[in-house]
Amino acid sequence: MNAHFLKYYLRAIIFCSLFCLSFADLSAQNISVKSFRLLETDLTANTAGTMKRDQNNEVAALIKIVTTETGFSFEGSSLGFVATKQTPGEIWLYVPRKSRKVTIKHATLGVLRDYYYPLSIEAGRTYEMVLVTGRVTTVVQEDAGGQYVAMTVSPTNAEVYIDETLVESAGGVLSKLLKYGKHTYRISAPLYEPEMGQFEITSQGRTDLQVSLRPAYGQLQITSEPSGAQVYIDGDYKPAGTTPFTTERLPKGSHTLQFKLGSYKPLTEKVVISGDGSVQTKAVALAPNFAEVSVSVPDEAEIFINEESKGTGKWSGRLNTGMYTIEARKVSHYPTKRTVEVKAGENQQIVLQSPVPRYGSININTQPIGATVSVDGRVLGESPNIFKDVLIGTHTLAVSKEGYATKTSTITVEEGKITPVDLQLENGGSVVIRSNVTNARVYIDGQFKGIAPYTYSDGAGRYQVTVKADGYNDVTQTVVIAAGQTNSETITPMPITGAVQIYAYPSQTKIYIDGKYVGDAPYRFVGTPGKYTVTAIAYGYKSKTQEINIAAGDDSFTSISLKAKRKRLMDYYDAGDLFSLGGGWDILWTDKCSMGGYLSFKMGQESFTWLTAVVNIGGYKMGKNRGGKFFKEEGDPEIDEIDSENSLTTYTQIPLSLALRLRLGGGDWGAMYIGAQGSYNFNMGDNVDLGIVNSRNYSIGGQIGFCAKRIFDFNLFFTYDLKPAYNQEYIYGNMPDFYNTYVDHLNKRWRFGTSMVIYIPFSNER
Repeated sequence: MNAHFLKYYLRAIIFCSLFCLSFADLSAQNISVKSFRLLETDLTANTAGTMKRDQNNEVAALIKIVTTETGFSFEGSSLGFVATKQTPGEIWLYVPRKSRKVTIKHATLGVLRDYYYPLSIEAGRTYEMVLVTGRVTTVVQEDAGGQYVAMTVSPTNAEVYIDETLVESAGGVLSKLLKYGKHTYRISAPLYEPEMGQFEITSQGRTDLQVSLRPAYGQLQITSEPSGAQVYIDGDYKPAGTTPFTTERLPKGSHTLQFKLGSYKPLTEKVVISGDGSVQTKAVALAPNFAEVSVSVPDEAEIFINEESKGTGKWSGRLNTGMYTIEARKVSHYPTKRTVEVKAGENQQIVLQSPVPRYGSININTQPIGATVSVDGRVLGESPNIFKDVLIGTHTLAVSKEGYATKTSTITVEEGKITPVDLQLENGGSVVIRSNVTNARVYIDGQFKGIAPYTYSDGAGRYQVTVKADGYNDVTQTVVIAAGQTNSETITPMPITGAVQIYAYPSQTKIYIDGKYVGDAPYRFVGTPGKYTVTAIAYGYKSKTQEINIAAGDDSFTSISLKAKRKRLMDYYDAGDLFSLGGGWDILWTDKCSMGGYLSFKMGQESFTWLTAVVNIGGYKMGKNRGGKFFKEEGDPEIDEIDSENSLTTYTQIPLSLALRLRLGGGDWGAMYIGAQGSYNFNMGDNVDLGIVNSRNYSIGGQIGFCAKRIFDFNLFFTYDLKPAYNQEYIYGNMPDFYNTYVDHLNKRWRFGTSMVIYIPFSNER
């Protein structure tokens, strides 16, 4: 047997072995239970025609087995089975009550042994079991001659070469089908160290590689003293940032940093980035390029530095290194100057001499003599006289003498010269202008003179005097100055008023101005210009204070809206504010107008309290069609049918209920609310005695409605019986025809209705 023949012989043996293996067990089978539950409303097990009885003549339970397969057999516990029935999509298995387990067998799907029921099996009840079957198929596949390599690389933007061929990646993840054998890879990315390696593809499965490149960068956390310096890296024309800051990633190696900040010397530093991805720190201290300079001059002269005004009297600040001209200037004076050199870090205190005054003289002669001479309000002496050392420039000259009119004129004084002035005073008198308003301003013939009281002297005659004051109307009147006399005039300005109309919610809110009660809203307040404090107070509401501003001649309005108080029990002064007693009437629309009345006791007020409690006790006539005869005429044949329905379903219910209501909002008229309620119900009547109706049941529910003025209450409500009113088990077992006829009504637990109540509050507050 040669080698060529032996190779084909071995291939045939391997192929036949795999072929036989695939058919030895082509499908592996199993059976499992997906779910098992009680069908509450399914009456199949207890309905004539589908009901089965066991050997003890008890009604058997029915298990509906849901499956698309057929050919099952069943084995039970010692109680055995009653019967089985195949239906479309289901197998009906009847079992005695208290059965515990079942074994399910199938010729091809296998065995589900000793499945214990998760629920107690009761007589006459219907259950559902959902079966799941599955198969596992063995498939012989041909070898592809290669396998995948899957790579995860970091950073995600890295370029990956496999066998020197670029392979595209998505988010740092890639895969490629390669032949069996050894392969090479090369991975590179900016600011990272490249990496190369080798891997092998085998038939044992996919090859997984995870490669993280080592960083070749670093970052700098740069600070400076002082902060705010701009930093330039490696000569870039744009600053990388302003200290303190952290740079972006920098390649490893040496870098040049330049620091620039106004009034400081530029600084250049070298730094080496280690390239391990870490954040290095770099702190520098900048050398000042300035000095602290203070300048002072006497007589409040104005200070100039290089022709730039710096203020009067004193100045201090920073000046960069260099030469500066510092001056002290003053009107009608020669300036004083000084040139200084400022050196970095050398602080200086500079005191300049006062500017030198420039003088002239005034030669004044008056008729009559002895008049008082003033220049710019400063008294120089009496005339006639030559007054020296008067600053050059334009001045206001005033000459006055009692019994004569004051003379005022403008003169110009020149340096080193004498300015002559000759004046003839006219006979006159004086008038004292007074006012009862503080800081009243006095104007005579349209020119401001001073603050009242003000004495004005002038020649005999009539003058127009105007008195002005903030918040008052101007008053102008004529005064007379008599020769040789001093008169007095009192001028009283009238205050300027404004008005504001004050509206408030709720109505009849009491209004207080600056703490004093002035009336009820709406209220019109008239007052002098200024700010006032307005307080609004109303029963059952939170008081509110705000400020109003009245301008002269203004006529405006403002509105104040009060919020209702959320009272606590201790906020009430008597029980009358808290309690109300009333009577109500309910209609249950879902029972065709079953209705009843009740007594209601309310604790709280929806208008004021967040939470209100209501206790009700009453009586209802309940039934299937209590209102059915309302719209029937006498003799209508349907009346007998309605009476028949009611005779079997009617009972009297006395509920004791508690409702808690949450206030939604409201006002003087009342409030809206929502609530939750619970009720314990006492049931009475013939049908209770017969066992058709339970003697007790209880329910919960909700309501939404409104109350008006604490007297009328209306709401929509719904209830749900946690325990049904009707004895369904008794009716089902003893009155099947009755149960089937009225099943909808007997199973009804939800009810909807309306309620109306008239309350009598314990107090007269509305």
